[in-house]
Amino acid sequence: MTFGKDNAEIVVRKNDKWHIADIFTKSEVVIELQNSPIQKDVIRKGEEFYGRRMIWLINGVHFKDNFFIRELDDYNYKWNVKHNLTNDQKGKKRFCWHYARKCWFMFKRPVFIDFGEKTLFWIKEGMGAKHGIGEFVSKASFIDKYGGDYEYYNEQMAKGVRLT
Repeated sequence: MTFGKDNAEIVVRKNDKWHIADIFTKSEVVIELQNSPIQKDVIRKGEEFYGRRMIWLINGVHFKDNFFIRELDDYNYKWNVKHNLTNDQKGKKRFCWHYARKCWFMFKRPVFIDFGEKTLFWIKEGMGAKHGIGEFVSKASFIDKYGGDYEYYNEQMAKGVRLT
C-alpha cells in the first residue's frame, strides 16, 4: 500500500467515540479516500471528529469530463472545451465543475481531487460550487509529504491500481 498496511483502516478513538480512518499517517494526519457521493452529514461528522489534521482525497475520474480548468486570468474561455494544462501547472487555476457535488459545499478540511494524472488538484475556494479556484500538486510531493511510498505507488499504477 502506498501508505503501508499499518496505516490503513485504523480505528481512531476520542473519548467514547471512534471512527475508522482510511489512512492514518505516521505524522497522525487522516487521509479520507472518497470514491463515491457522500452525505453532508457524514462529511461534517468526520471533519468534526478528526479535526484539523484531516484531508480529503477524492477520486475525480468519474466526473473529470465535467470539470474544466483554466488559467486564473483566462476570461476568454468556453467552459465546454477542455484545455490541456500539463505544460503549465504552476500557480492558481480557475475551475468550472458542471454538476458539482453540492454535498461538498460546507467542507472545512483540505480537498484534493485525483483525476488519474501525475498531479492532484487542490481546491482552494469553491468546493461543491460550480466555479472556484485551485492549484495542481504533484502526487509525488503529496505522497512524500504524508509519509507514503511513491515508488510503490508507481508500481501499483503500472498494474492499474489507483491511489483513490
